[in-house]
Amino acid sequence: MNAAMWDSGTTFRWSQAGTIGVWAAPLNGSFGQNLQSQVRYPSQKAYWYPRHAHHLDRKGYFFWYPQAKLPVLFADGSVSIRSIGDANMSMHPNDPLNLSLQTEAMYFPSAWQTPTTDGSLGEHVTDRIRFTRGGLKGRDFGGPVIVEAP
Repeated sequence: MNAAMWDSGTTFRWSQAGTIGVWAAPLNGSFGQNLQSQVRYPSQKAYWYPRHAHHLDRKGYFFWYPQAKLPVLFADGSVSIRSIGDANMSMHPNDPLNLSLQTEAMYFPSAWQTPTTDGSLGEHVTDRIRFTRGGLKGRDFGGPVIVEAP
């Protein structure tokens, strides 16, 4: 699920730690209190999506890879197949106005997960839809990137 739907922090937000599957949690972090009606562009905001692209590709790319094609549930209730490479770039949740930063991490797949694209034990990946730039005000697909604090 898109982090903007459950992270209701204002100053310090939940963010991705250096490794996929590990979160950096602020001391004053808070869950919930975000309403679906707060989404500014619901037909362009990814709400729910699988972690691996097993539905459409035998390789089942991890959803941060640009070549992953996923069924994406949008905040308006529609579902469509989207290529992650077509999504807007993400933000770093604690520096959302800095256009040179997006969420990045290392992907170290477990034995049951899709391997890295280069066959190594770990690979650097860049997020596009988990930490949407602009949070609930932002767009994941279509339209320009929203540059304002979530």
